[in-house]
Amino acid sequence: MNGLPGPEGPPGEPGSMGAQGPPGQRGPDGRRGDPGTDGSPGPSGPPGPTGRRGPSGEDGRRGSMGEAGNPGPPGQPGRNIYGGAMTQWFRNPAQGNKGWQGDDPIPAEEIDADVFKALEEVTLQIEKIRNPTGAQDSPARTCEDLKHHNPDIEDGEYWINPNLGPIYDVIKVRCDFKRKRTFTCVQPEVKVIENVKVESKTSHTWLSDVLGSKFNYDPSAFIKPQIKFLQYLHQKVNQKITYECKNSIAIGSGEKSIQLSGFDDTTMSVNGKRSIRYKVAEDSCKVKNGQWGRTVLEINTKRTKSLPVMDIGVYDVGAPDQDFKIKLGEVCFFN
Repeated sequence: MNGLPGPEGPPGEPGSMGAQGPPGQRGPDGRRGDPGTDGSPGPSGPPGPTGRRGPSGEDGRRGSMGEAGNPGPPGQPGRNIYGGAMTQWFRNPAQGNKGWQGDDPIPAEEIDADVFKALEEVTLQIEKIRNPTGAQDSPARTCEDLKHHNPDIEDGEYWINPNLGPIYDVIKVRCDFKRKRTFTCVQPEVKVIENVKVESKTSHTWLSDVLGSKFNYDPSAFIKPQIKFLQYLHQKVNQKITYECKNSIAIGSGEKSIQLSGFDDTTMSVNGKRSIRYKVAEDSCKVKNGQWGRTVLEINTKRTKSLPVMDIGVYDVGAPDQDFKIKLGEVCFFN
């Protein structure tokens, strides 16, 4: 038979530390700390690449007229036979000088034959000015002027002199009379630009930088001054540019489209200001399929000082499988 339990003994010695328990659950996030102090500036990075050419700005106000330049050197003496003829004609008999006119004219047999010839030439030149035929020695000022003096004239090439200067600076143009308006058209000196080797890059390549010069129109050395007068004498102008392509996109997204530089250095683009924006009349260069296509650009503007096109900036070119040609159309002025 068991006896009763004895009294509770004293506590034993502490046991050894048990194994570490598993981590508890993540507590809630504490409040955001205060901002730290600003660090010191880092070193400057290297300069970035040159950006693409930006769009043209708005036209500035017309500047004030500049000071007159110094007089040019005297020209070579002109032919004096006309002046001599006119002097002979108007000599005053009262002063003892016989002439062709007056109460006491000189006899016909004493008159120098060269004087008669000179007067005939003067009369002929005046007639050519008053009634131009479009010949090199009888130029009109514009094709519209030529039509006015010759209502039944046919389309074709004729000589004009827009600045009404000396006969030696006339230019040859094509006149189109059949439409409702008369067009005075100047031809480019080189109509097809091809076999141009350019490097592939991420910006436009201007052909003048590759070819060494801008485009020329008419081989005459006086074409630029005469074009300025054509711009002044007309209210509208148009021109067509054809871009023939092989695996080269003419009209891309954003700024990746062909750009045109005008006579006044204005840059024309597909998305530019209305007065200097070109229209895409045809575009089969959108697809790179290894075949030749073409994109036709048309400029029709009242801003006559912007044409003709003097340079073209191409973009998607330079790869081994890419090629392009450019056909410059005539520039036509009209009212």
